[in-house]
Amino acid sequence: MKGTVLNKETNKPVDNASISVVNTSNGTFTNARGVFKLKNTSGLSPLTKIKFSSLGYKTLVTTVQSIKDANYIVYLESNAEKLKEVVVSSNKKLKKILVFKYWQKCHLVYQTSDLQLLTINYMLPQGIYLLLKKMKKEL
Repeated sequence: MKGTVLNKETNKPVDNASISVVNTSNGTFTNARGVFKLKNTSGLSPLTKIKFSSLGYKTLVTTVQSIKDANYIVYLESNAEKLKEVVVSSNKKLKKILVFKYWQKCHLVYQTSDLQLLTINYMLPQGIYLLLKKMKKEL
């Protein structure tokens, strides 16, 4: 069985969606264009259930016949849920730490002594790299 999985609201392809025949180990994933190829389906009953799931979408369980009737196009609904706001705080002062991995590459880490908060990667020109390297020694 070959088909396409699309976002129901936008009609855009859903890449990396999981497709499986329920209660079997037969399954596959969609490609970047939302296309899937499920093997070994020629002997399946029209009532066999196929499960479609992807992160950020509601799971859909449908039958082989329903997929065929829809011309092998499956639509997944977004599962956007509003989450409560989460605030992470600390009464410790943030400290800048520069970590250098390769020549002209570094990443900047902001952290407290007990919680790493943010890492930002940089590609720096040689002059700035040397200046930051000097500043690192002073920290």
